[in-house]
Amino acid sequence: MKTQIENFKGLKNVELELDGITQITAKNGIGKTSILDALCWYFTGKNIYGDTKFDIIKHGSDYASVTIELEEFTLTKKV
Repeated sequence: MKTQIENFKGLKNVELELDGITQITAKNGIGKTSILDALCWYFTGKNIYGDTKFDIIKHGSDYASVTIELEEFTLTKKV
């Protein structure tokens, strides 16, 4: 499953290939939790803490979007 995250919180443009169990490791402040928040928002409309109202659009951007590409189709959620 290909995933593209644009202008979400502190993330500008992130592309990930998620297949099976995916592990993301990096130093603090890189955006690991923002990636998880983007996926949670895409599937549930909430962040990882269950909040429905939280700032998702990167400062200075007009929109935030998460795109999930599966074999059969592609879905994008944009705000």
